[in-house]
Amino acid sequence: MTCILHSRVYVAQLHSCRPLSSANPINIVNTSLEVFCYNQPVRTISYITTNSYKFTLAESYFAKHRVKNVNLLQGGFETPEIQASTSQEVAVYSAEWARDKLGQSVICSDVSFKINALTGFPGPYIKYINQWLSPNDILNLLKNKTDRSASFIDTLAYAAPGEKTQIFTMETPGTIPSSEYLENTEWTIDAVFMPEGFDKTLVNMSEKERDCVWDDAAWTELVSYINKTG
Repeated sequence: MTCILHSRVYVAQLHSCRPLSSANPINIVNTSLEVFCYNQPVRTISYITTNSYKFTLAESYFAKHRVKNVNLLQGGFETPEIQASTSQEVAVYSAEWARDKLGQSVICSDVSFKINALTGFPGPYIKYINQWLSPNDILNLLKNKTDRSASFIDTLAYAAPGEKTQIFTMETPGTIPSSEYLENTEWTIDAVFMPEGFDKTLVNMSEKERDCVWDDAAWTELVSYINKTG
């Protein structure tokens, strides 16, 4: 079997923590790198997101891990939102719905936030909490609570025709500060979450600091799975 490499874009910028920053989107190595092997069909996989930043980030992971015989496309449409208690359920439903709609392999992502003292609240309902509650409302819910631990859970679901949907997750732990008052912001969750190893909440971090909070564990597992099953 003979393989050839084809890369449509060669842009590189050194970064100490992550391959891409929304503050400086030109931060990709071998974007859209395509590895084609003769005698093997090229698979089309759509990442279902309307967020161009997220899609560019996905492209960088596929290029970094030299995913073979895959044409990665952006499925720029919304999927139905279900009422569920976990981001895994939401991501799987969205992925299977999009797979059936397109008739091809798809990737969907979802994120949840859990406060352990509140039995996992708010879960996948982050955007509603950002709309309805202020940072100080969250602090009031935690009055007299000794457990201040919390975490983000990022989920990727990969759904391919005729195959069992695969789930890949990454958890980012942290705490809710013991402050009596926090400045109001439209990003309530970011205002109350202090990632493990840091002394400030997400809303008070620079873009570079925020990039250092997250890693690509879930994407690494996903692209490794796609490589192995290709």
